[in-house]
Amino acid sequence: FSSDYRFVAHGAIITRRSISSDRRTCPFDGRWTIRWQRAPDREATFESLSSDQFRIVDNSWNLYGHNYRLVRCENSVQFSWATGIMQTVESGVDLASKPDGPDIGETIVWTVDDPEYDRITWTRETTGN
Repeated sequence: FSSDYRFVAHGAIITRRSISSDRRTCPFDGRWTIRWQRAPDREATFESLSSDQFRIVDNSWNLYGHNYRLVRCENSVQFSWATGIMQTVESGVDLASKPDGPDIGETIVWTVDDPEYDRITWTRETTGN
């Protein structure tokens, strides 16, 4: 810094982010497989449901050209679709007992305020971004 601290004369700022604290700030970061079951497919097996993969970074992701961002509300996690539909965690997330989020291989079940969708699940494939 200059002698009056108004500008940096030379040097570097090096930071090291803690993996544990990053996971707790963004416990859903990583790759996920999404499966969704529409109302007409109620009899379909879990394995036969339509699926895709996406990656969450800093609680945000893009899927099919739409941007999404997770919001933590009290003891729940939710986000809204571009159409205004709200998707909320039903089960598979307990950040009080698992602040780093679900483990690899664990599944989150979501509810959606759209009668067209019967069930949506996310299965964690990786952690981190």
